[in-house]
Amino acid sequence: MRRNFANEGGVDLFSARLRGRAESRFSTRPGSPQPMCSMRPNSGHSPMTKRLQSGFTLLELAVVMVVATVILSITIPKIEQYLDFYRLSASADLVASELSAGRAMAISRNWIYDVNVDTGSSTIQIIDPYDSDNSPRTEKSLQSGSTFSSVPVNRIRFYSRGHARAGTIVLVNQSGYAISIVVSPSGRIKRS
Repeated sequence: MRRNFANEGGVDLFSARLRGRAESRFSTRPGSPQPMCSMRPNSGHSPMTKRLQSGFTLLELAVVMVVATVILSITIPKIEQYLDFYRLSASADLVASELSAGRAMAISRNWIYDVNVDTGSSTIQIIDPYDSDNSPRTEKSLQSGSTFSSVPVNRIRFYSRGHARAGTIVLVNQSGYAISIVVSPSGRIKRS
């Protein structure tokens, strides 16, 4: 029969003795013997195994390379087409802005101005037709890859009240896209 010293204000010596044995068995004090096995849970991997398992397999790398090649082969031609269309659109904006500038100069100076389209050098110029040396007031070049396709009239004339000699300028690029700029008799400039 076991005696309980807790009731007498003492310490339970039996449980203290057991606790002492357990602590001394797994003690890590200097000079004390180390246990043969640790009580840590087994992680399942030694440091060497972890090092060998990190990284990608050759098959995984090959699959990633194939997927990347397929994606790039689809997107690169689309990017080139987009850039061609962007350059054509920028050239059309340039032509429309030069036409607007020629119209604004004619109205503000109460004079006649011509907007000359040079298909050979892919430039657009604003010219005073009554100037003796016929030098352009402004001259701008189209973006690379954009050219004038069909220009029935090389000059579009703007009069002092804003109306114009009607005409259509068509720009094309290497991919076959085309943008036309229409000047109406009232002087309105429209991209289509």
